[in-house]
Amino acid sequence: VAFSAGDSSDLKIFHDGTGCNIRSTSSKLEIRSPDLILQNSSAEKYFRGTSDGAVELFYDNVEKFRTNPSGIKVSGNIACDGDNQKLILGAGDDLQIYHDG
Repeated sequence: VAFSAGDSSDLKIFHDGTGCNIRSTSSKLEIRSPDLILQNSSAEKYFRGTSDGAVELFYDNVEKFRTNPSGIKVSGNIACDGDNQKLILGAGDDLQIYHDG
């Protein structure tokens, strides 16, 4: 059984036998809230967004990435895929950290 809404039933909420689904088939889907938390059934967080505040990403319920007024904070290692990747810093890209193989 599915719940449908909209002029063309373009918003659907349903269970397909393998998972629960929310689908918008004709336009963007907006979720509006002063605080938004995505978590599993045992309250393990994946994502948290706070109005006029931080966006946080979690791995195994531990914060790994956060935005803040001055930029970002990363907890743990940063890994780049592929060869010849660069970390470029400074207004004129004057600091570059890389490994050229």
